[in-house]
Amino acid sequence: MKTFLLRPIDPITLSIFRIVYGICMLWECLYLIRIDFIQHFLIRPEVHFNYDFAEFIAPLPKPFLSIVLIGILISSLLFIIGKYIKQSAWFIFVAFSYLLLLDKSYYNNHLYLICLFALFFAITSSSQSISVEKMAPKKVPYWQLLLFQLQLGIVYFYGGIAKLNSDWLVRFEPAKTILNQRARNSNFSSILETDFAVYLISYGGLLFDLGIFFLLMYRPTRKIALIGAVIFNGMNAWLFDDINIFPFMMLGALVLFIEPEKIRIFVTKKLPSIKLASPEQPIVPTKNLTFQLLGIYFILQLLLPLRHFLFQGNTEWTGKAQYFSWRMKIQTRETKKMEFSVLNYDKKEIVNVDLRSFGLNDDQIRLLSMHPETGVKLAKEIRRTAELKGMKNIEVKANVIVSFNGKTPQSLYKDVDLSKVEERIFKPRIYVTRLKE
Repeated sequence: MKTFLLRPIDPITLSIFRIVYGICMLWECLYLIRIDFIQHFLIRPEVHFNYDFAEFIAPLPKPFLSIVLIGILISSLLFIIGKYIKQSAWFIFVAFSYLLLLDKSYYNNHLYLICLFALFFAITSSSQSISVEKMAPKKVPYWQLLLFQLQLGIVYFYGGIAKLNSDWLVRFEPAKTILNQRARNSNFSSILETDFAVYLISYGGLLFDLGIFFLLMYRPTRKIALIGAVIFNGMNAWLFDDINIFPFMMLGALVLFIEPEKIRIFVTKKLPSIKLASPEQPIVPTKNLTFQLLGIYFILQLLLPLRHFLFQGNTEWTGKAQYFSWRMKIQTRETKKMEFSVLNYDKKEIVNVDLRSFGLNDDQIRLLSMHPETGVKLAKEIRRTAELKGMKNIEVKANVIVSFNGKTPQSLYKDVDLSKVEERIFKPRIYVTRLKE
């Protein structure tokens, strides 16, 4: 096994993907600057929905947050040209992870994947080809390429596992809802609203996710798998308007499954202006500790998406163990009612809470109907604010009515004082109603 992992390979595919990654990160940074992410999403809200394991993480003052974002942008440019790659990778990993952990409402699977890829670039040698670094390039051990391949395989495969439920397989949701929404603003409405389109998205998407990694890794099926992956990610870019760089990064990642020698021949013939130095036979050395740590990492990656089996209830409905599990595009919600109220028993009155008074943005308010634990966090802040105003004998309750995957609307929260609920990592969410099938 060790001989297999240490066999020398041409690093050109790693270098090309490094450039793609840098371009995607640059795109993401410019997008965050355009929407004024720091002010609107980090500074203005008085409440942040932290993760249970990251309660201590809080936004820095605005000038420091601006420096963090500019630092990520500069690191992205360094990635593209191939300068100070490892230092830039560590900075992106730490800085972007920090931004991601500030609030659950900003979570997206592709942002999580960005952080993991940054970590991989920090410990691999993608500078050994297509770089402005002045050095004699070396071959790299195969495990450096395998890291990226396995992580992509986990993303796809667990994305498929998450689809093995009655909503996806029997009710064809959320495929029906997504296609109907897209049809309203498309010239292809007659096609998108057909049963064929629904079956294609539902069963085709499931089979693609479960099988694409194995087809890409097996050389005889690689060509057809590459074509399928291009079509699949192209469709995702067209269907969804909230996944930003994800399909393009996944398209760029396909280069990781193409034989390096074919890539080198293609670049040499089609792009002669790019001078590629052939890597020398000696390879970048690897420590035994590296393999041990990577073994632990991948065990965690294989187990984390399965942790929802420890808890009762539909994880998509309760939100328990849903993050960091590659559960992508398998639900839609339509919020019918969103009310938080303070029941003041001393004055025998009910005071409705203006959610905007806490500086909450649209993403945070949307999360209140998707992840019930955020309602608990908000209820505690509502209680604290009410007590500062002199209210003592009070309860904080929520009336949130949601239609889940096109089903009959129902209440998300039970009739309990949310401000007294204790949310814990290993504690089930008994304050959430049971999803009606």
